Amino acid sequence: MDSILERGKGLIVKVALDSISGFDAFAKKKQKQLFIDILQDCAGEDVVLIAYCVLDASAHFIVKGVDKKSIDRYISAVTNAYASEYAGDNAPFGYPFRGDYITQRIPSESLTDAVAYVHQLAPSTPDDYAYNSYSYLYEGTCGGVAVIMAESGNTLTRADFLTIIGAGARGKYKRLMKNGEKFSVVLAEDKARYLADRNNPEETVVFVLGDLCDRTFCGYKKAAKALTIHYKRQRDVMIATVIDLMMRRGRSFMEAYAIMQLQKLGEDMAKIELECIVELNRVYSYSYDHILTILGIGDFYYDLVVEIFRGLNRKYRMTFEELAQKFHLQHDIISIRARCGF
Repeated sequence: MDSILERGKGLIVKVALDSISGFDAFAKKKQKQLFIDILQDCAGEDVVLIAYCVLDASAHFIVKGVDKKSIDRYISAVTNAYASEYAGDNAPFGYPFRGDYITQRIPSESLTDAVAYVHQLAPSTPDDYAYNSYSYLYEGTCGGVAVIMAESGNTLTRADFLTIIGAGARGKYKRLMKNGEKFSVVLAEDKARYLADRNNPEETVVFVLGDLCDRTFCGYKKAAKALTIHYKRQRDVMIATVIDLMMRRGRSFMEAYAIMQLQKLGEDMAKIELECIVELNRVYSYSYDHILTILGIGDFYYDLVVEIFRGLNRKYRMTFEELAQKFHLQHDIISIRARCGF
């Protein structure tokens, strides 16, 4: 194993493993954990597991192997072991995966970005999601850490390393939110300036909600309560506020999610992200690539768009052609369609 722990030796790939169409191979928590256990157990002398994120319908992981053959053997061992356990659990399908899994080669200089990207796919911040490799890497004892450090030239500090594996999730937002303005002062100012009329249009209310959250870091629940907005029932207002923070105030999606403290409200980050993408497309007809720029996220390997299209197909029965046109997709359409499976 020592040779593939060195910079530039062996081959690094990212793997995207998708469920068969219309089915979730990892719908249960125990299924996600089983797959992670198999990922770790199947690694060995020829293959090092670097990072992973397991979602309901797909799994994404990065490995480094001696060569392509060793990685192919590893993927085969993982999928066959999981399929065997899965079938033995009285599942409706004996083999739950699409046969054409996707692999992308990762150069040394792109490895840290690829690790952050995989963790970004989690439905909450990486350190709060049990089914990605944040804790696995945080401990600092696995081969994946050695590979990340070696491929970066052993120049990463501990803080840099934690920022990478956390995909920028928590630390800087906690520091950012220590210096908010006083809530009562900002509320009184906004009411006097923008809410003098009884019947204010929704866009004005959203503007004030965004202003309260962005300037005081009070959290969306407190801001909504102050304006007699029900934070659960009036979900469209919450989504509009997230978009306001991004469009008007230049926040990234992760910043908006953190500033509004949506995690404390039990809001699934991936679901909010999907709703924002759909709403930005519905209201402004923005392309998928432009929406990603607004959200401040990347989808370099088209994993996110596959998840989004599958969700929209299930919910609204939209065809792939309709979705591709609606989101102005221009690149890798054939590959994306094959992965969507509809």
